[in-house]
Amino acid sequence: MSDNYFLDSNVILYALGNDIAKKHQAQALINKKALISTQVLTEISNVCLKKFKLSPESVSQWIGLLNTETQVQQISGDTIIQAIQYAKLTQYSFYDSLIITSAINAGANILYSEDMQHGRTIQHLKIINPFI
Repeated sequence: MSDNYFLDSNVILYALGNDIAKKHQAQALINKKALISTQVLTEISNVCLKKFKLSPESVSQWIGLLNTETQVQQISGDTIIQAIQYAKLTQYSFYDSLIITSAINAGANILYSEDMQHGRTIQHLKIINPFI
């Protein structure tokens, strides 16, 4: 049985970066029909437009590709309420808790993230930094 895994935006953004090892790792994870959320798409869009200074057309193409190559989970009002509770329970920020909640609700058992506590488990979800 294969693992269902969810990608945080920080992992996906390495697919656009110059670090070759991380770029290949990120691309491999994206290409295996990863789970992501609409939050991940908005965070990636924002970073690509503001920090990377990519054109709106390039960002739209990248988001379109992610929309095709991954399984995008919608964020609902219930997801936001659950995230508020996870933030209180886990001491993660609201936005990190929203990623965690989206991953759990999508049925993922692994969350790949570079900036959360590697090895921590929340319910059935294990957080793994794919770059270490």
